[in-house]
This record gives sequence, C-alpha cells and structure tokens, in this order.
Amino acid sequence: MGPELYGLLGTCYQAAQLIGSLFMGVLSDAVGKKGVLLLSFAGSAISYLIIGFTGSILMMFFSRLLVGAVKQTMSISTSLITEMASTKDHNLSSRIGVMRACMSCGFIIGPLCGGALSSINPTLPTTLSALLFAINSVIVIVFLPNTKPTRVSLHDGSKAKSFLRSVKGIKDAIANISTRRWLIMTAIVYFSLSLIRSNMPLSNKENFDVGAQGNGIFMASLGASSVITQSIGVPVISRFFVTTKWQLISGCSVLIFAFAANVMAPSFELTILAASLMILGNGILSTTVTARYSQALPKGNTGGGMGVSGAVTSLMGVISPTLAGILYQQGGNTLPSLVAIIITAAMLLWIILSPPPTSRATKMDKKVF
Repeated sequence: MGPELYGLLGTCYQAAQLIGSLFMGVLSDAVGKKGVLLLSFAGSAISYLIIGFTGSILMMFFSRLLVGAVKQTMSISTSLITEMASTKDHNLSSRIGVMRACMSCGFIIGPLCGGALSSINPTLPTTLSALLFAINSVIVIVFLPNTKPTRVSLHDGSKAKSFLRSVKGIKDAIANISTRRWLIMTAIVYFSLSLIRSNMPLSNKENFDVGAQGNGIFMASLGASSVITQSIGVPVISRFFVTTKWQLISGCSVLIFAFAANVMAPSFELTILAASLMILGNGILSTTVTARYSQALPKGNTGGGMGVSGAVTSLMGVISPTLAGILYQQGGNTLPSLVAIIITAAMLLWIILSPPPTSRATKMDKKVF
C-alpha cells in the first residue's frame, strides 16, 4: 500500500469521525448512553478484526469508515461524567483530565504491545483489540448505571421522533452564546497545537538529524508528558487557579511560551521539553474548555453537544495538518509556530477582555469568571 492510499485511509477516517460524532451523540441523547457505548465497542471490535484478517483494499476502507463513525467513546464518556457530576462541580476539569490520562496511558502501552505481538503474528494486535472491546462491554453492562434517554419520547413512544428532537437540540446548543464561545475556543486550541505537532517529526529530522528511533522516543516522551499533565498537572492548576478565567489564561500563557521555545530550541532535548510544555498548556486549556462547554449545554443535549465538539476537533484534524504542511514549506518550523502564537495570543486577549456571560445557561460561568 502506497503513501497515497495511506493518506486516503486517514481522510476517510476523519470524515467518518466528523459525521459519526454528531450522529452518535444525538443517538445517545435519544436512546441512552449505555446502549450507544456498547454499539461503539461492537463496531470498533468488528472494524479491527476486518483490518487484521482482510486482504482487500475495499474492506480496509470500509473498516476505517466504520470505526471512524462509531468510535465516539470519549465524547460519550465526557457527557456521562458531566451528567453524573453536580452542576456546581468545579472539579469537573480534573475528572476529565484523569479520564484523558487513562487514554494517554493506552496510547503509550498500546503501540508497544502491538509491535511485539505483530512480530509473532500480524493478526494478534487486532484480535487483542477486539477482545479488549468485548471486556469493556462487559464492564459497561455490569458496572455502569442504567442511563435513561435524556430526551423523553413523545406520548406515542416513537423513538424516531425522540431522535429528531435530539437533532433539534444540536441547534439549541450551537445557538447558545456560551456554548458557541467554548466551541470557538475548542477549534482554536486544537488548530494551533496541530499546526506545530504535524511537522515535528520532519522538523526534528531536518534540524537535529533525528531518525525513526529518535522520533519514537520523542512521541513516547509526549505520551508520558500527557499522562503526567492530565493526572497531576491539570488538577493542581485547577486548585491553584480557582476561576475558569485564570485557568484559561494560564493555559494560553504556557502554550504561547512553548510555541516560542520550540522555534528557538537549540537541541533535540530542549525540543522535547518545549513539546512537553505544549502538552501541559493544551491539557489545561482542553480540559477546562471541555468541562465548561459540557456544563453550559442545554439539559438533555449533552450527547449531541459533545458530538458537535467532536466534529469541530475532527474538522481541525483535517484542516490544520494540510495548512501546517503548506506553511512549513514556505517558512520551515518558524512560520507555523508564528501563526500558532498569533492565534493563541488573540484567544488570550479575548479571554482577558471578555466580560462575564449574561446568558441564562451560563450561571456557572458567572460564578467562575
């Protein structure tokens, strides 16, 4: 399989994520999140088994479309945590951070296990992945409390009408002043970070003659930094900076400093340090923004609302790497970093100058800003 097909597979996955995040989020509001999580696990398991046992390019594309559409576990889990937490829970950012730290641990351990298993048998990694999804399903069935649809069906009991009401709830979420602001911040955070991270392996090779092994160490370091940031750094920052406004200001400040340090780093070791600071700044911003966005969503539309957030990040995942490549060709590592600094600095200025929200759905913001 050539690089063109690899790129097309990635594009198919991102496109499916964009659509699937909206559909699965709305479906979770209409029929309940527990069932949708089980659907997500089942679809993902089937997809990975197809990858392991098929020799057909067409089936490979089908597999990536399937897993992209149904694997929305993070957005659904975030909406579940939000619904279970108190509406006045100021530690929601920390809780989301711990969940993301667990995910980062998986991203560190998974590739190591996958590499070792594939050397024994190429089908072992995908088979183990499917088995883990089956175990996850059992855990959800046994331990997750029964969740009722947050959008109650109409008197005729029509699930289809309940689904349509949940679709309309997406419009309500986007139309709200507060939620729209958090969505814009989500786009800015993911876009600016992706501008830098997309070209880091190439930049390491060109500037410091780092090969595949060195970039492997680099990515492992970022994974470890993510675990530490999400499990320790974010909770500490959340306790030190009590208000959302100062949490956002601290996250933007760290991110701007890290972007600048990445450009000026004279060695590979300092580049790793700068990248770790990016992970810290992004961790503070993304968890804070996600927590406040989920709390500002209209009641009964957390699944659909988080689906919109997932669609925004997927869209940034398509746009940002493409633009990053163009900018890198024009100005090396400096130009993407400069654009990221300007965008993040504009967001910082917006946060500093923003008055407390006045929307009825933003009582939480009035207390924390």
